[in-house]
Amino acid sequence: KTYDDDATAANLTCDVNGTFTVDADVNVDINAGADDDVTVDGGQIILTAAHNVANAVKLHADAGANQTIVLLNDEGTAEGATTITSTAGGVDINANAAKDVTVDGGQILLTAAHNVANAVKLHADAGSSQTIVLLNDEGTAEDATTITSTAGGVDINANAAKDVTVDGGQILLTAAHNVSEAIRLHADAGANQTIQIINDEGTTDGSEGAGAIDIEATAGGISLHAADT
Repeated sequence: KTYDDDATAANLTCDVNGTFTVDADVNVDINAGADDDVTVDGGQIILTAAHNVANAVKLHADAGANQTIVLLNDEGTAEGATTITSTAGGVDINANAAKDVTVDGGQILLTAAHNVANAVKLHADAGSSQTIVLLNDEGTAEDATTITSTAGGVDINANAAKDVTVDGGQILLTAAHNVSEAIRLHADAGANQTIQIINDEGTTDGSEGAGAIDIEATAGGISLHAADT
């Protein structure tokens, strides 16, 4: 059948009890007024692109600054209720340089499945004012923020002219490997370097096991060496 809705008609309705198929040897174009909706309802909405080209499936809002594109599932409760999958290629999320990419959820789990260096990388490379902040402002546990490497080491590097600063109620360094030099402070960049241990507020008198600065070897000795002059 052919349906022709001329300029004087108010609506065109096509009701079918079975399958409704639109086949075309060229393009199929569906247009509505700029203030009207194009609505597609069904048990499943399946869009499949048969042309092997870039932008094979494209959702594009280009009518003005107030437009948004929303992918919404407000009934599904599975962990994968909304899934974006690229089985053979990558997934690229880009925003304007002055805008945010925001990810919110009960937990944010980032897992790298490729066994390569830089498998998970946070990289700020747009200019000297950038910072990277790992912040937990609600957790109160001793390990509210934890960096763990269960099979390898942890490396913290800064520019040679910049500081690595560690602040906290207590600074506890514990070596779990039974080797010599288990804890080592090493300055090896030049003759002007010094190493200082300073307590400028403590007033405890020195005695066995006490003192504003207390150096103890409970099972072994203490060795101090200086260069001969």
